[in-house]
Amino acid sequence: MKHPIGSILFRWWMLMEQKGPKFELTLQVSTTGKMDDVFAKGSKMLFKLENGKVVEIVADADYIPAFHVESNTIITNWLPKGIVSEENMKALSESPITAIRVNVANKDVNAPNITGKEADKIQQSATCFLMKD
Repeated sequence: MKHPIGSILFRWWMLMEQKGPKFELTLQVSTTGKMDDVFAKGSKMLFKLENGKVVEIVADADYIPAFHVESNTIITNWLPKGIVSEENMKALSESPITAIRVNVANKDVNAPNITGKEADKIQQSATCFLMKD
């Protein structure tokens, strides 16, 4: 399931998928300006939930940045992926995400503001992944 986060002018994407018994999450992380830093294996993707919990997902490999230009502005993108434990998927299903932050080379990169509608759809997707036959 693929979910947009933010406006059309500045958007992140969150992809949630299940491969056998494992859950995976990929973020399209974007920031303005050119950053040559690798999103390093072991780096954390942090998801703050409305109930106060923070879900941490760890990047499973090194991810190099890609660049493009929009309206005379350089945009840097990474596509880090990590395994989501069943416990973390349960936490994502129980409370909406209110903020997402990653750290690349000791620089915090924050997702655009998440709307209630976007958070609800992500929460619903997490709930669907946990449903058993």
